[in-house]
Amino acid sequence: MKSPLPTHWRGDIQGLRAVAVGLVIADHVFHWPFGGFIGVDVFFVISGFLIGGLLLREVTSTGSISFKNFYVRRARRILPASLATLFVTAFAFALVIGGQRGQAVLIDSAYALAFAANIHFAASGTDYFAAGQPPSPLQHFWSLAVEEQFYLAWPALLLITFLLCRRWKRSFPAAMLMLSTFLVATSLAWSIWSSGNSPTTAYFSTFTRAWELGLGAALAGIMGWLQRLPKAVLVASSWAGLAGILLSSLVFSAATVFPGAAAALPVVSASLVIAGGSRASRWSPNTLILANPVFRYFGNASYSLYLWHWPIYVFAGALYPLANFSDRIIVLILGVAISLLSFHFIERPVLKSSWLLGAQSRATAARGRVNSRGKVKAGIRRNQWVATSCALLAATAVSASLVHSHNLRSAEAASVSATAVQEITPVSPASPNGSSSHVPSSPLEAAIAAAVSANRWPDANPPLSDAVGKNDISKDIASCASPAIPVTTRCTWGDAGAAKTAVIIGDSTAVAYTTALRSVAEGSAGQWKFISEAMFGCTFVDADIPNVRNAEASQACPGRREHAAALINEIKPQAVIITNTYEPRMDANGKILSDAEWTRALASYVDSFRQSVGKIIYLATPPSGKDVQKCYTLLSRPADCLTHVSSSWASRAEAEKKLASEEGGAYVDSRPWFCDALGRCPAFVGSSLVKFDLVHITATYATEITPEVRASLADAGIQ
Repeated sequence: MKSPLPTHWRGDIQGLRAVAVGLVIADHVFHWPFGGFIGVDVFFVISGFLIGGLLLREVTSTGSISFKNFYVRRARRILPASLATLFVTAFAFALVIGGQRGQAVLIDSAYALAFAANIHFAASGTDYFAAGQPPSPLQHFWSLAVEEQFYLAWPALLLITFLLCRRWKRSFPAAMLMLSTFLVATSLAWSIWSSGNSPTTAYFSTFTRAWELGLGAALAGIMGWLQRLPKAVLVASSWAGLAGILLSSLVFSAATVFPGAAAALPVVSASLVIAGGSRASRWSPNTLILANPVFRYFGNASYSLYLWHWPIYVFAGALYPLANFSDRIIVLILGVAISLLSFHFIERPVLKSSWLLGAQSRATAARGRVNSRGKVKAGIRRNQWVATSCALLAATAVSASLVHSHNLRSAEAASVSATAVQEITPVSPASPNGSSSHVPSSPLEAAIAAAVSANRWPDANPPLSDAVGKNDISKDIASCASPAIPVTTRCTWGDAGAAKTAVIIGDSTAVAYTTALRSVAEGSAGQWKFISEAMFGCTFVDADIPNVRNAEASQACPGRREHAAALINEIKPQAVIITNTYEPRMDANGKILSDAEWTRALASYVDSFRQSVGKIIYLATPPSGKDVQKCYTLLSRPADCLTHVSSSWASRAEAEKKLASEEGGAYVDSRPWFCDALGRCPAFVGSSLVKFDLVHITATYATEITPEVRASLADAGIQ
């Protein structure tokens, strides 16, 4: 039977694709608009509409669906450009970047190749330390995985519905609409619930995104009815939809619970644009904007643009920090040039070839090539023009990048000492005028001073490329810091029969310190035992501070805090050592806690066990500064990662020090372990990496500074 569905090509939809990929790229490269990630949701609606419409036409006209032909078409469309991207990205990171990150990209590429990237990244996102690592250059492959997982089920559901309707003599359009409605309703409901309870998993889940594809498919099914609506209604629909897409990109951000209910704005808006374009009108944005040849061209190339822009941006950032707007412009130009080369020389040629086609289809393709010989020369000339233009763009971007990088490094090298002298208050004894003539008084201080002035990275063991980003906390310490209540006997360090006890509490920075603290206990000649009650992703203060990256940690944190306080009140230890990160923390309402609010929350929690403790020791976290995962590259220098104590860190330290003084406790300043007399903090000391990310000390360096930690704790009362 003849399909009632429209079959004409929609150039405006290609233009809508250009809008979607433009928002995604702008968000990734310039970090504005903050909600540019909704471009992916627009893509989902477009995909559901186009692929859903194709399947509907096939099943209504032939009475069946050729699964073989469907998946062959998907392979021809998806695989060539994606395989090229995966191969080049994995090869570049393994060969040039190497180390831990290179290995991680190889693993990511394997999951992306199996269309399971969303599952992989959802699992990685639930790990606290993985959340702080640099982004994977293949993370955007999650959306391809969602689409292909959806299309494993949708064609079969559609065919089964059609066959049942034919057997029971029911209306297929009505049944299809009911199926789509059920899919949209259940998936949206799950998305709303899951986004609030497990945001990382929800973001990457096919089940939370299926309704977006399903809405597009439903739209294809009612397109014939939509075409009968007045043109004025359709024009208004298109303008409203385009405005909704732009609005959502501007008002949404990383803080938005997404997808959840918020996804309805860009998804419904994209549907309105598609519906509004069902009838041509010169006053419609579909005609005025989206059908413009420039929009159509970039819409045609949107798949290659989406695939290539992110790996190129991440790779460039791994070579040197993209600190300035001009850096990002250069990377954008390079990414667009490579994407267009991929589009013209990989994606399009394969689609026009007979690859994976049957004999009959190959013969048809061959006849088409014979009939179009007159156009071949023009096509060759066009491709030569594109290749030349892209090569020039790429060469210009690379040249500008090298010149700008050289100039930037020279300027930074010239100003680093001046910046330190002007902005940093000395944190250890220095000359009266604040100059850098201070003579180191210990081997550690001398090693820090040498690292500050170093012009090359050390020959470290393990190599820095392996240590950066790698959580090297021992398994026995890490096991005590999970959401589960720790077993005290397994989380006690030192002599279990020691007369004196100290309890370690706090977040992951306290966990990272535990390597050194355990050594202190074990080296106390049987006098002290330390019990670890710290937990990954849990701030030990009397405030609701949700962990947006890990719902399980958020749910377990209040119980872990209460258990630690109860244990302290029960065993009445001689000391409690508490450490929480000085990085900004937000309450449940999204408000960043001020120093005063933080101090009150910390004091309130400590009050719950203060009378049961001999002395409370506030141990400062390592100064944060730069994230070594972002500043260290094979082409960087130690000066690129040299940082100084920030004013926000110093302010929080001063507030905590004041609290310790008022409450009769002790404050241990960690700066002498990490920074020189002028507050300049290197990424390595000796041959050891100091931190493996922004705030967490490596186990190797924790071992190195154990003597200094022991001496500082002795001054604080643990002796």
